[in-house]
Amino acid sequence: MKIQISLFYFYHIPNLITTMQPMYRTILVCILFCIFISGTAQSLSKNKRMLDPQPPGMVLIKSGSIEFNQLLANDSIIDDPLYRQGASFSSFWMDKHEVTNAMYREFVVWVRDSIIRERLADPNLGDNELFKIDQDEYGDPIPPYLDWSQKIPWKNGSDEELAAIESLFYMDPISGEKRMDEKQLLFTFEWFDSYTALKYGRLLSTDKAASIRITKDTAYFDTNGAIVTETIERPLSSRSDFIHTYIIPIFPDEYCWITDFRNSNNSMLVRNYFTHTDYNEYPVVGVSWHQAMAYCQWRTMMFRKGNAKTGIDLSEEFRLPTEGEWEYAARAGNNKARYPWQKEDAAFCQSCFVGNFKPGVGDYTSDGALTTSRKMNYQPNAYGLFDMAGNVSEWTASAYFEAGHSMASDINPFITYRASQSDPDHLKQKVVRGGSWKDVSQQIRSDLRGYAHQDAAHSFVGFRCVKTVVDPRKQ
Repeated sequence: MKIQISLFYFYHIPNLITTMQPMYRTILVCILFCIFISGTAQSLSKNKRMLDPQPPGMVLIKSGSIEFNQLLANDSIIDDPLYRQGASFSSFWMDKHEVTNAMYREFVVWVRDSIIRERLADPNLGDNELFKIDQDEYGDPIPPYLDWSQKIPWKNGSDEELAAIESLFYMDPISGEKRMDEKQLLFTFEWFDSYTALKYGRLLSTDKAASIRITKDTAYFDTNGAIVTETIERPLSSRSDFIHTYIIPIFPDEYCWITDFRNSNNSMLVRNYFTHTDYNEYPVVGVSWHQAMAYCQWRTMMFRKGNAKTGIDLSEEFRLPTEGEWEYAARAGNNKARYPWQKEDAAFCQSCFVGNFKPGVGDYTSDGALTTSRKMNYQPNAYGLFDMAGNVSEWTASAYFEAGHSMASDINPFITYRASQSDPDHLKQKVVRGGSWKDVSQQIRSDLRGYAHQDAAHSFVGFRCVKTVVDPRKQ
């Protein structure tokens, strides 16, 4: 019926226009033109909505190029252009500041509540079927998932429900306080390795697939409830080979303040840095590379859930920046910049500092902070990014090899290596960048590389997220 009406207007409107008086003809043409423009605008608006808007808390790093080794060459005895290497980058979004304790604590609380909801729905524990949805709106069975609209009965639940909740807590034998059992805070997720899938996926339907061996990370609980992590090596057989499963303990290592500094009394920070609200806006530390990756996956999941019905392009995930992206963003595209603030030193004057680092021998406080500093406490760089030098070093997605940039492409360079459980430690190093509050000014330069073991957690290493830009108009 709709098509018939459309065809009627298509064939008869021209005839109506030609038979009308000039004044009415002009009015009708104007009305039709306005309708056409309105429809076109709505169509364009809808298409625009499909592209990625600015994620909360992020700034746009537009595409450009940079020379990596120029500063190192100029600082050395040999200033040889052959040692210099450059690269170009696509646009990406980047957190304007490092992930804070408050931001990471949202992740911890979500994991806590999801575990409690699972136990409340478990017939052997809480035995409340309302906490899981296993039917669609038509009553047909579907894979069960948690119902987050159901409130957790912290105080007024049944005996079974309260027991299920209490199973995540314990009584401290010294203080007598009820504490959350941090070891139970496990985040299970699947990660699709799109980089490797794009590289080898096209060969699945060819004879070459059997000759390609892939490594697949998997994790599960054994009969005793312990986490078993394995890396399986086998011939490529299907796209599921690019899906990796991880079970990550996500609570930060609060004891890093003691293990990082021998014979140092930092017990106050152990007790308060992550949990006390006064430290909400300070960068989270004590997180490993795997924990940072887990946070990125959770943030992607929350972003997609919140925008599922908006039409926004959700194809790109939140992730850690590559080493090259991090340096390009830190130097704000300036080949000659030693520091993010475009100056040759780390102070405006003898007592005016532009970043959080170690100004002198035994001196951590002249820059205004003993350890970490509050987010956005110093001026941003030209791209609007805060603390790209000092405060905390930052995890990147890149594997660490001494050859560095010379191994990578000159367009969107990325050196990746997914270490297996049996690999030696030197293959489990990841690049960290930016220097930290414990480093002297020479060690927080934008061109200097650092590394840390992927399973290590330190009081001077944090992270920030990036997200690849989809919209070609932002390139």
